[in-house]
Amino acid sequence: MPRIVIIGMFWSLGMALGILFIALMPGYPPDLTSYLFGNILSVTRADLYLMIGLTLTVLLVIIILFNDWKAFLFDEEFASIIGLKTALLDYLLLVLIAMTVVVLIRVASIILVLALLTAPAALAGMLSSILRDRMIYAVKLFGEARLLQL
Repeated sequence: MPRIVIIGMFWSLGMALGILFIALMPGYPPDLTSYLFGNILSVTRADLYLMIGLTLTVLLVIIILFNDWKAFLFDEEFASIIGLKTALLDYLLLVLIAMTVVVLIRVASIILVLALLTAPAALAGMLSSILRDRMIYAVKLFGEARLLQL
């Protein structure tokens, strides 16, 4: 397993343990279930439109820049040599990840967002070495993990 995946999973575990310890404190503990599981009932129509818009934006950017990202993610130095703007691709990838977190945070909760972003990608990496297949597997595994959470 890549080191970043292990870090992501331990971060999620640490956050969950922190909430557990807060709940075990004497006195009146706050309602912390929304931090663990999210609250799908609090999602408004405007939130749904935002989620759809951001999801389509992320999908469109990934489709348009797929071949550039294949080169960039495989070897950044090679991508720079062939003329790709690696700094732009790097920053754009970070923006897309941030947009994905914005989409997930209302439904999945802050703690599960990181786990849902790292674990399916790691498992997909074990199933295939082809980037396109990894992305498809990660989406399928993410959907299954999200269904298990509900």
